[in-house]
Amino acid sequence: MRYQKLGNTGLFVSELCLGTMTFGGEGGMWGKIGQLQQSEAEQLVGRALDAGINFIDTADVYSEGRAEEIVGQALKNLKIPREKGGCRHQSLWRNGDRWSELARQLALSHYQQREGDVEVMRTIAESKGVSVAQIALAWLLHQKAVTSVIIGAKRVDQLDDNIAATDVRLSEEERKQLDAVSALPREYPGWMLERQGEYRRGQLANQ
Repeated sequence: MRYQKLGNTGLFVSELCLGTMTFGGEGGMWGKIGQLQQSEAEQLVGRALDAGINFIDTADVYSEGRAEEIVGQALKNLKIPREKGGCRHQSLWRNGDRWSELARQLALSHYQQREGDVEVMRTIAESKGVSVAQIALAWLLHQKAVTSVIIGAKRVDQLDDNIAATDVRLSEEERKQLDAVSALPREYPGWMLERQGEYRRGQLANQ
């Protein structure tokens, strides 16, 4: 597990962040996302900490606040010290929903809406003997703009699979393939500025 500086905070966070949106759901939308209660969630938190994850994503809207309660109780039950001195694990709390690119890629995998993306990831995954999810995560971890990737799980084996992505190394050619299939369409005004730039460069070249 590697650690990155979080902006200008001076804090160093793990390259993977444990998401807790699957914690505490009992009905409605949150129940569909995840229904992990204290003992199950505690196993995931403990496993994440043992793997070196020191960054936990939670919000007061997750399961209407129940997720935060579960995380807090888990840290207490696992006897994780909160004071800075001698603290082995530092939990960073933040509010708000943030969906990672992994969620987009896995959703595409599930619904097969963009089979090309998934097929490229599957081919690379098979060549390395790892899961498609690990390739999606590894690609994210190779992005310079990414400090930490939020992962979510309902079972320990899913979490372990995600954590194993930190050991996956992608070649330059593999990264180019993944960059190509995951590229988003250019949006305004980006495409217009690019077109204007090409026109201007053509004018200068003809002078």
